[in-house]
Amino acid sequence: MGFALFWFFASLVVAVWASNRGRSGFAWWLLSMLLSPLLGALFLAVQPNLAAQRQAAAVPDGDAGRVRCPACAEWVLPQAIKCKHCGGELVPQPLAAPVAERPAEGLEPDQQNVLLVAGFLLAVVLVVVWVVKRFG
Repeated sequence: MGFALFWFFASLVVAVWASNRGRSGFAWWLLSMLLSPLLGALFLAVQPNLAAQRQAAAVPDGDAGRVRCPACAEWVLPQAIKCKHCGGELVPQPLAAPVAERPAEGLEPDQQNVLLVAGFLLAVVLVVVWVVKRFG
């Protein structure tokens, strides 16, 4: 009975993790229940993170990179000299210089996945060793 509960909750953990990665939580729960939570976690770890890809591909709203006209408060391009809505005079804004990218701090998502799976495997091994010593 205890093993079945462990199997169920470990599969549930895989399903939550899959949902956080932009995948179908139910499908990954079902896969983990049928095969094993360990295999489900390993398969999920090697899959790309769809949630991060969707967030990176999100299109900014139409007003991004625009400024408001001081006379009519409509959005205009920063290089505009005259407002296209009211005809008011504008002071052109210089284009911002590109900011040099600094290296990202912390681990890459793939490295985090490897560490997560390694921690999961270590926890499973420790539980198996404990059960064997306790009851074996």
